[in-house]
Amino acid sequence: MILNQQRAENEGIAAGMILREAVSHWGEELQVIKALEELGELQTALARLFICHTGGKGNKAALVASVCEELADAEIMLAQLGMMFPDNYDTYAYKLRRLAGMLDIEDVALPGGGADGA
Repeated sequence: MILNQQRAENEGIAAGMILREAVSHWGEELQVIKALEELGELQTALARLFICHTGGKGNKAALVASVCEELADAEIMLAQLGMMFPDNYDTYAYKLRRLAGMLDIEDVALPGGGADGA
């Protein structure tokens, strides 16, 4: 939950600048490859946590920490991908509205339109 809206807005501006600079510095092709790597690491961390939850061995706290770290890396790379593929917003909004429909969620402001998303 965001406790301080102004701080969140300032961090958002700073984060956007950092993410744009990363894409500019390393280039889109390398950042796409890095995104694949980070998403794979998240997948591995989630699989290890799932195995621990289903009776496998492992330090649960360490596995949760690993998921959190890999999730942060993946979110950073996904944000960069969003900058590289800005036309994705309409698809994102459509998919979010579709998910709301599957969950019978109504009367909520969704991207792409009013409360019903139209």
